[in-house]
Amino acid sequence: MCETTASIVEICFPEQIFTRERVALFPLAYIEDPKMNRIMQWRDINTENGFKQLSFSLSSEPIQGSYKIVILNQSGVKKQHPFTVEEFVLPKFEVRVKVPKAISIKDEKMNVTVCGVYTYGKPVPGHVNISICHKSQDFSFKEKNECKEVSYQLDNRGCITQEENITMFNLNKTYIRAQHFHVNAKVIEEGTGLEFSGSGTTKIEKIITKLIFVKAESHFRHGIPFLVKVRLEDLQGTPIPNEQVFFKVQSGYSHATTTDNHGLAEFSINTSRIGGHSLSITVYHKEEYVCGNFPCMAEEYGVAHHVAYSVYSISKSYIYLEKEAGILPCSQSHTVRAHFILRGTALRVLKELSFYYLVMAQGKIIQTGSHTHHLEARDPGNLCKQPQNSKSIFHPWKILQIPVFSHLGFPVSILIHYHLLPFPLAQEKGNFTLEIPVEFGMAPVAKLLIYAILPDEEVIADSAKFEIEKCLLNKVDLSFKPAQSLPASQAHLHVTASPQSLCGLRAVDQSVLLLKPEAELSPSWIYNLPEMQHKDSKPSSHQLPEDEDRCVWPRDKALKGVAHPLRKENEKDVYEYLDKLAQNG
Repeated sequence: MCETTASIVEICFPEQIFTRERVALFPLAYIEDPKMNRIMQWRDINTENGFKQLSFSLSSEPIQGSYKIVILNQSGVKKQHPFTVEEFVLPKFEVRVKVPKAISIKDEKMNVTVCGVYTYGKPVPGHVNISICHKSQDFSFKEKNECKEVSYQLDNRGCITQEENITMFNLNKTYIRAQHFHVNAKVIEEGTGLEFSGSGTTKIEKIITKLIFVKAESHFRHGIPFLVKVRLEDLQGTPIPNEQVFFKVQSGYSHATTTDNHGLAEFSINTSRIGGHSLSITVYHKEEYVCGNFPCMAEEYGVAHHVAYSVYSISKSYIYLEKEAGILPCSQSHTVRAHFILRGTALRVLKELSFYYLVMAQGKIIQTGSHTHHLEARDPGNLCKQPQNSKSIFHPWKILQIPVFSHLGFPVSILIHYHLLPFPLAQEKGNFTLEIPVEFGMAPVAKLLIYAILPDEEVIADSAKFEIEKCLLNKVDLSFKPAQSLPASQAHLHVTASPQSLCGLRAVDQSVLLLKPEAELSPSWIYNLPEMQHKDSKPSSHQLPEDEDRCVWPRDKALKGVAHPLRKENEKDVYEYLDKLAQNG
């Protein structure tokens, strides 16, 4: 449906948006009223350039309620779209209330701004009645509501900004479990007495600052630096620059760094010496503080915790893609940097290694490519190297007891001695970049997979997900000249689009959009349509093999006698990267 008014219903068939067809035939389209009566129908509808517009006038006193537009395509599938017919009075103006997102329990004043604005943008003359209510809940879940009433005259901008005293609410009470302010403002128009209301909510926090992880992945790779990025904010969500924050790794050493102009702080963790399969990170502002009293009402500074787990690899070889937050714009190239570390067989037998990558979007592979890395020449007999003055972190000998069953029918245990390497394997590190063109067909989400197959058939891989701008293939621009004019005067409308484009225009009062802003046509609305959604590429459960146990190799072909640990819980392997790639979202 293109437009609904009190008297006319217009229908359009944007088939080209979904199937890219320029001509389509719909055998039947009809409208049903709330009582399921078919009040209008059309047959054998041909689209033009993928579109067809039809009009239907409602009666002077139509039935109010929910109507349906039903369309039948050539395969017999029905599609329907609801719209509502109701009697309403368009709002003459709106009331905007601006209050802080949050304040501290120590604050004594709170800024409140109220504006009355006509739908065409001009200020409303009049006055405002403001109700500031403190809502709280104690530890027995008993609720309390206290209010303060004030009135002000609106200024020539239709607004009023006041710093309201809130000391009478005593925010620092020890028995309060949760509390917030609810501000309601009623604007009365001068001369008519017409009233409209608006509201806002403010949280009351005991935490002075917040630390938010901007970048901290769920898994790390031994030997590849793990990058952590945090943002320091105040209670309003405003970044705090030039402040020290502290990073603590594995309950060990701390490192201090200073936030930049955007409140961001970065820290790179050397994972080469991480012995376990998990990495614990704590970031805090000012100092680590533990309140000794309960209930605790002391002010606190931001603290954030994160735990990352290792990626499983038999040879400890990895590939890693740098991930950047944000939405990628269409019709540009995005550079992705890949880091790798190779150990074991690959260094002995390979002179070069190829990395393959693919990009998936809308459930399809849309881009593929490869990168070849030339390895350094090495002594084939020396895959391992003992660093000077290094001490082994492994026990030199272990005894493994394995229960087996003899032909006599009773269990027999055998003892096997094996040697763990007392020094690290030789390794080769490197990085390279991939240029990924951001195309229209990649929106709203694209996934990148990179992998390499090592000589011993081990696969190393990584994947990344990118949010793509919700852009449309055809560009259109619309502007009025002049942008502002008096009633009953003429205005010129300028429309720009690609040659031979079919353009639809709609002109409505701004008040109509205030009623249901979520129904306004936008790229997000288009991408949320069922026809624009794609299904998982992952097979259904009955198509998967019965045995989904992870494969564990008994030994590395290049290093016989060296034992490899089993995959730990929460460790991620290549199967999971491929499985995640096939899933929707």
